[in-house]
This record gives sequence, C-alpha cells and structure tokens, in this order.
Amino acid sequence: MKKIILVAVWLLTVQYTFPQKWEHTIGQANLDENSRRVIEHYDKGYLITATYTAGYNDVHGWLLKTDINGNPLWNVTLGIDPDQVIIEKTVYDDQGNIYVFGSILREIDIDSPLVLKLNACGELEWCRIFAFPEYDYGYYTDGILLDNGDLLALASMPNANQ
Repeated sequence: MKKIILVAVWLLTVQYTFPQKWEHTIGQANLDENSRRVIEHYDKGYLITATYTAGYNDVHGWLLKTDINGNPLWNVTLGIDPDQVIIEKTVYDDQGNIYVFGSILREIDIDSPLVLKLNACGELEWCRIFAFPEYDYGYYTDGILLDNGDLLALASMPNANQ
C-alpha cells in the first residue's frame, strides 16, 4: 500500500512539476512574415505581433491571439491596401483590452504614428492617427499604459530635411 501511495505521489509530482511543452506552426501561405513580439495576455494566452508582406511594398500589421496551449483563437490584419501598418509595441489592461502602437503609411506617402484599441476579442474599439503636416515621417517606438488608464507613447517624428 505504501508503494502505491508513493508511486501515485511521484507521478502527480512529475505531471505538475514539469510544464507541458507545445509547438505550433502559425503562418499564412505565400506571405513573407516577420515576427515582432510575443507577450503573455491577461488570460495566460499569448499575443503575437508580426508584419507580413503580400507583395512589393505591401506591409501589413498582424496580431494573433492564442490560448494557453498556443492554439490560435483569432487574428487581425491591420492595414488594408493601400494603407500599410507596422506594429512597434502592444500592451493590454486588466479587462484584456489591447493597445497597439506603431505607424501607418497612407497612400499620400506620409508615415504617421498610429494607436489602436481592440477589445479582448480582437474587435476594433477606436483608432487614432497622429498626422502633422510639418513632418513627413512618424511612428511610435514605445508605449505604456499608466495606472490611471491613460496611454503614454514615445514617437519619432523626423521631417524630410533631417
């Protein structure tokens, strides 16, 4: 009886001590994808940010949500032709809302800083593009969520003469 209890305790210890490992290949056919970041989300799943190119100069932001085991739950493409989006930073709040910082290249050939808010299901809540006529290029390089719920972002805003 002691041996059975000892073996049972040992088996349970082994099962819960060593985490389960998983491997998934996630991607889209015929696209040149570049991963940016992987962060753990509020529900212990993962948010994966990437960019992909579907042709010459056709860059899109890509946000993918997985469960705790790496199984894809949903994905969102950011930037619809002719707009191009590059994701630089992703943060989230306690409710699972996702804030995406980056840049958008509009068809008028001006890069502008971009911030998006998506709910926990990946649906767009709001979007803000910060375009200033005196700057030809701009993008967010970093962003944080403050304790009071405000967003603080760091932007690079050079012009054509710099």
